Amino acid sequence: MIRKIVIDLSQICLLICLVSCGGGGSSGDGTPATPGTFSISGSIAGLTGTVVLQNNAGDNLSRAANGVFTFATPVSSAYAVTVLTQPAGKFCSVTNGSGTATANVANVAVNCVTNFTVGGTISGLSGTVVLRNNGGNDLSRNANGSFAFTTPIDDLSAYNVTVLTQPAGQVCSVSNGSGTLAGVNITNVLVACSDPSLDPGPALGSRPLNATCLAVPRPGAQTVDLAFPLLDLRLDPGDRLTGLKQLPGNNDFWYVADRAGRLLRFAADANVTSATIALDIRNRIDPPLTLGEGGLLGFAFSPDFVTDGAVYVSYRSAGRSRISR
Repeated sequence: MIRKIVIDLSQICLLICLVSCGGGGSSGDGTPATPGTFSISGSIAGLTGTVVLQNNAGDNLSRAANGVFTFATPVSSAYAVTVLTQPAGKFCSVTNGSGTATANVANVAVNCVTNFTVGGTISGLSGTVVLRNNGGNDLSRNANGSFAFTTPIDDLSAYNVTVLTQPAGQVCSVSNGSGTLAGVNITNVLVACSDPSLDPGPALGSRPLNATCLAVPRPGAQTVDLAFPLLDLRLDPGDRLTGLKQLPGNNDFWYVADRAGRLLRFAADANVTSATIALDIRNRIDPPLTLGEGGLLGFAFSPDFVTDGAVYVSYRSAGRSRISR
């Protein structure tokens, strides 16, 4: 009798142990456990509107408020968090967004900032023009009408629209192309394209009444070729060029002056794209935008430049016209 009772108690103990050891294969909260997988989460800041995030090009996650987020699908190795849909009027970027998970990841950061687009209108275009903003985000257009660069920029940031590639047989110029964002999209950049042929100017429609006065022959049509179509001198708004020269006996480089006070040098190459500063006197001149004759007005190289290296500059300083060597 005693022996039988002992056997029954052992069987009861075995049943209790099986139950307590989780033989059903579930976690404590009732969710099936998946060994070797990890959650991907982080936080969002600066959001207004709705942003849609992705992990590994899927598992879309929509959020309309700042705070903590967690993707629904855990991963077993690599993860890559990206923004699928930006919120209206905002640009969200991801940091700590990719890697290989060996534990739960909780430090993905999504930061959203207010940003705006830069664009305007193209007119007179008959080919293909390539525009750029702030030295990048190249935009190709082959039709007149409105345009906008694809990459928005932060509020209070500077923008500078230039022509990277001119259309065949045309020259396009940009106006209202630079400035600083001030809480609104930029839509007033104007790109005007035209044939480079020059207007011959007012014609001599009739001879003077004085028969003894000889009028000059009527001028014929003239054309002009753009010598450096890719050159971007990055002039300040309202600035202008005041001189263009080469060194005596050296035609490898051109030197050009602007009213802001710079003497710029660039290679005598039709494909040149940029210039370097050879002389800078901006801290010595009257601001060109505040005086009718302000700024750097002209320059000349010494005839003996090879030996003395002298450059003569004409400019306004302290309200007076000056020539310095």
